[in-house]
Amino acid sequence: MTIPSLLSLKDADFKSYLETTFTVFFQADSPTPAILKTVVELPVHPKMKRKPFSILFETQQQTQYYPQAIYTVEHFAMGTLNIFLVPVGPCKDGIQYEAVFS
Repeated sequence: MTIPSLLSLKDADFKSYLETTFTVFFQADSPTPAILKTVVELPVHPKMKRKPFSILFETQQQTQYYPQAIYTVEHFAMGTLNIFLVPVGPCKDGIQYEAVFS
């Protein structure tokens, strides 16, 4: 599958896959399912080349979280992406991670 360019992605690319499962490789040998919960448009600055947005993934990790870093994220339709994810904190079912595209 072709790896999309992060610079070409738009919020609409992710909105189509809300509530679907992505696979995050926090560790190379341990895939973690993550549900795409939100896609949020962010304020635009006139000098930005694209409209910024954020995405929020929810995992079912109960006892540990991973630090902010670039992780490989796979999706059946979007392919493989290397995304900088930041742990936001716990939620009802696990841990949430956010990525911001500007």
